[in-house]
Formats: sequence, C-alpha cells, structure tokens
Amino acid sequence: MGKEMKIVSWRIIDVVKELGLVDGEYTVIGSAILEVLGIRKAEDVDIVFSRGLYKKLRQSEGWEEFYFDEGKNEQGIRHQGGEVNGFWYCPRVGLDENTVREMMDRAIDLDGVKFVSLEDTMKYKGRMGREKDLRDIEPIKQYMEEKI
Repeated sequence: MGKEMKIVSWRIIDVVKELGLVDGEYTVIGSAILEVLGIRKAEDVDIVFSRGLYKKLRQSEGWEEFYFDEGKNEQGIRHQGGEVNGFWYCPRVGLDENTVREMMDRAIDLDGVKFVSLEDTMKYKGRMGREKDLRDIEPIKQYMEEKI
C-alpha cells in the first residue's frame, strides 16, 4: 500500500493499550482493524497471543476461559465482560501456533498497537467462511485499492 493508513477510531487502540500487553506477544485479529480504519464498527476485540502470554493471562485476574466453538475444543479467554477475546490457536481455520507467529511477525503497528495486516485479515475471514466475515472482504479490498 502506498498511502499511510489513517486511524479513524481510537476506541479499540485505547482498549488494547489498557491491557498492557508485551509487544511481540500478541496481535489484534478480526474486525477490530476495520473499525480503527473506519471501514465498519467492530463488535469486540479479538487478540491472538503467544502461547506463553495466553497461559499467563488465563491465570490472571479479570480473564476467564470460554469455548468459542460451542464447547467443542477451541478454548479462549475473555476479558472485560467479553469485550476482549483471546486465543493462541484456531485449527478450524488453519491458525496453528506457527501461523499465529507468522501473522505476529507481519503485523502492522497503529499507534503502538499491533494488528494483523489487511491481507491476512482477508485470508482469515475467507477461511472462517461465516457470512459476516465474507461480507467484510469486499470493503477491505476497496480500502486497499484506495490506498495504492
């Protein structure tokens, strides 16, 4: 992308900064970047963590465990009444520990908060295959084309 991405909404950046996460150990994933860039509002903040940070947070005050696939096998942690959801893997869409690490390495920094790139966001949303995720792909493409 040629032009710099402009932050339109600071809400998510503020929420993530309040968590005090260690750089290189997390990346915001999903629709959060869409809100930050003004593409659409996000319902919550999803974050992928390194395995070590996930384990530490899981035992920290304010975080609770939950299953995000109707109790099958994909466990996550939730903070602030569900406004922030975290995990370190998601095998049903091909997010194993190595893939998560690669996404962290390619993450973009928006005012000190790391976000999965728009390219990776489109791939992830395509693999999720849910109607709400598929609806996001075209607006992301349009945003990226405007930034060339």
